[in-house]
Amino acid sequence: MKARILILLLVVSTICKAQNLKYAITNTVSGGMQAGIIAFINNPKPKCFLNAFWKGCIGGSLNYAGKRLIEQSAMNNNFNLIWPARIVNSLGSSMVYNGSLNKGLLSSFTMNLYFLNMQFDGSFKFRIDPYTLGSAAILSLNRNNYFEAIKSLQTGSIVFCKKKDISGNGDLGQNFGNSMVYKIFPQYKYDFYGNSTMVNNSSIQIVCHELIHGMQYEQFRSFDLITTHKIKLLHNINRYVVLSPGFGLLYLGANLKGCYNNFFENEADYFGNSNLINSAMRHILFRPNPDSRKWN
Repeated sequence: MKARILILLLVVSTICKAQNLKYAITNTVSGGMQAGIIAFINNPKPKCFLNAFWKGCIGGSLNYAGKRLIEQSAMNNNFNLIWPARIVNSLGSSMVYNGSLNKGLLSSFTMNLYFLNMQFDGSFKFRIDPYTLGSAAILSLNRNNYFEAIKSLQTGSIVFCKKKDISGNGDLGQNFGNSMVYKIFPQYKYDFYGNSTMVNNSSIQIVCHELIHGMQYEQFRSFDLITTHKIKLLHNINRYVVLSPGFGLLYLGANLKGCYNNFFENEADYFGNSNLINSAMRHILFRPNPDSRKWN
């Protein structure tokens, strides 16, 4: 078993670029620890921990692979790899979940689709995700938002866009489980006189950033097993409704250092290829002629 884990970590480290190695190891090990700890809580035996740990490591490495596919879409400025990325990430999260239950690595497959959580373990089962559904309902009531049907089909998430262009302040996007809202962010270049020309619309990078958060939300759903396996009422509710506070609690804990200064945001920036957006923001802050820039 130890040999399997070492071989997996060796393979992951050799196929990764240096700048990706941190996220590769973090996703792999966090998947293993998540599965191992939860399995041990529900069945406190060292053998259960080790058996779940190696399964979780494999799942975590697939979580990382899914995020790399998102990165490729962001770099290529298209959504061609979003669905493959979602499937790979969901497969990884399913392996972590199965390991947490001390079940076979491929005993079930679970995937978030819009406001539904789909599970296949020989038959199909569907659960409602109230966090995603409620957030999407609230976003739809905001008159400044409009529903992006095409992007929703392209990404598997419920996507809204702000009607007004960004003013330079506030969030470029927000994620709520498997729903999101983003702002269109044109990127400009400037000549010596401060005249601007739009060279790129970086909204794809913003959407990819929020999709990474959606993957993180799905990645840590195994934490619901700590309570649902011990409390009968929550277990019965969880058969029909998704109870997945894991990522939210981890995000709040990681965010104690300061707003948006945490591992999860840095990871979303990295795989969402947000360097394009950061470059555009620098142009806004240090433009040659403040009066020459206008949003279309």
